Amino acid sequence: MEFVGAGIFIVGGAALVGVALMAGKIARHLATHGAAVSWRALAGDRAELTFTDVGSMGFTDPVLEGKVGGVPVKVHIWDEPQGKTSRRVTVYRAELQNVLPARLRFQVEGVGWKLLQGLGLKDIEVGDDGIDDALRITSADPGATLEVMQGERTRHALRTVLRANLRVILEDRVLKLLQVGVADREIGTRYLEFVELIRALDGALSRPWSRMAEREGLSLRRSRRRTRVEGQWGGLNLTAVADSGGGGDPCRSRIQVGIPGELPRGLWITRRDEDAPAGCLDLPDPVVGHMLCVRCQRPELAVELLDDDDLRAALLEVVHGHPGSRVQGDAVVLEVDQFLGEAIEEKVAMAVNLARALGERSARLAT
Repeated sequence: MEFVGAGIFIVGGAALVGVALMAGKIARHLATHGAAVSWRALAGDRAELTFTDVGSMGFTDPVLEGKVGGVPVKVHIWDEPQGKTSRRVTVYRAELQNVLPARLRFQVEGVGWKLLQGLGLKDIEVGDDGIDDALRITSADPGATLEVMQGERTRHALRTVLRANLRVILEDRVLKLLQVGVADREIGTRYLEFVELIRALDGALSRPWSRMAEREGLSLRRSRRRTRVEGQWGGLNLTAVADSGGGGDPCRSRIQVGIPGELPRGLWITRRDEDAPAGCLDLPDPVVGHMLCVRCQRPELAVELLDDDDLRAALLEVVHGHPGSRVQGDAVVLEVDQFLGEAIEEKVAMAVNLARALGERSARLAT
């Protein structure tokens, strides 16, 4: 009898567990099935989205997936742990594809922020109280971060989702919006706000490059690590590249402009540091001679080439004013230790001006 009683107890217990699981599934189904109608309608309106049907008795959650301008997006439901229980949260997730400031992260202040502080990363203020009060922003490249976060489009998109009481997180290129509860009729509005934030952030650094490329007829290529434009600028060959360097290194930019005509063979002009490299010429102009290192196989040609006030001024502006920049072979190379945003056209104009001045001076000497 004891054995039979024990069996009845086990079977009864299993039945109760089964009933509880079924009840949970039914409750889950009822909690999301109504929302699925709105999610399906959104997918019907947005060609980039596909909808996963919940089914009449599948008790699974609705999911939206697709790509926005090449950025993979997914909207799904997550059971967020809350102590011994959990709560339903709608998650809007995207994997950004274009160059971002090195190790850019932002989120509401919490345990994660405390850990970042412990690693020595400091909060970056962007000058917008609504954003600075809500988010803790960190990056290994503060200059590039401000370029992104201070843009009006980015600030507007962030303020919009923050006013809607959405938690916004960016970490390792993954952008998330978290909405407490299962989104229903508001799913369309929230999704469009999410898309605007994606478009504001993804490629924010290279947006001035896109405008320049379109206006000047240059080719443009963008990836997670690099933005590159090339083509003709005022008749001169131009290549400009900006990248993150990899490994969390700060962004860098390089502009290279071809010099028309022929320069003296072996001409090399670099910034002159405290310990000048071997072979620097003694130049008649003491200022240029102190700031620049000029090397050439025929020194007399180099001295004659640089005997021009406008040319020397352009050289100092580009080569001395930007460490790492140089005149090398038949090109001007301008280096900048950051991702050039709104300043890209100004720097390109500097390099083009120097290349054209070198070409014109060399042509005059050849006649």
